[in-house]
Amino acid sequence: MNALRRGFATFRTIGVRPLLSASPKARVGVALLCENAAGTDSETTEPKGRVPKEGEVLRKGDLYPDIGYQTSLQYMDSEAYRTAYGDDVVWRHYRRNFKGHYKPETRKTCIRGGVVSAGNPCPICRDEYLVIHYTNVKLLNQFISPYTGEILPSKITGICQKQLKGLRVAVQMAQDHGLIETAVPFKKYNYADYLDIKPS
Repeated sequence: MNALRRGFATFRTIGVRPLLSASPKARVGVALLCENAAGTDSETTEPKGRVPKEGEVLRKGDLYPDIGYQTSLQYMDSEAYRTAYGDDVVWRHYRRNFKGHYKPETRKTCIRGGVVSAGNPCPICRDEYLVIHYTNVKLLNQFISPYTGEILPSKITGICQKQLKGLRVAVQMAQDHGLIETAVPFKKYNYADYLDIKPS
């Protein structure tokens, strides 16, 4: 009951009318929701998972380390990157099992709550040193078609939807900063349609 009273007090302080006609379970749930929104009785919990050892491949249940984009830029030019990927793009040898003849859409995300939640993470999430940033042009160019200049679909590259969204934003920012060439189609105009020119 104390939690319920505090919840109604929180409702009054933020100017929202409490739902008196709701069931007791719903009222307690709303009260707890208001406590978390107001910051009372809320504790910050760190993600739980196994800390991977240095040089170990990330597996399901491991804590995902936070690597800055400066470290990722150094990694792209390092011997470790050339040993791992050689001259291929990072998504070249990635495979994911699926039923049927057609590839399904990739998963929404591979990292949930700071922990690797997939047994076979996407090419970006499986290597913690691959960080999508607009200055990391060497990584961004691997996901851009050399023929059309557009971003390759996730069914080809295999990256999750969260990384694909970040990739689109990073490519757009890189184009705005002039780091990636923007493909502008050349269009021929018939100026007779726009100017008052009489054919001779």
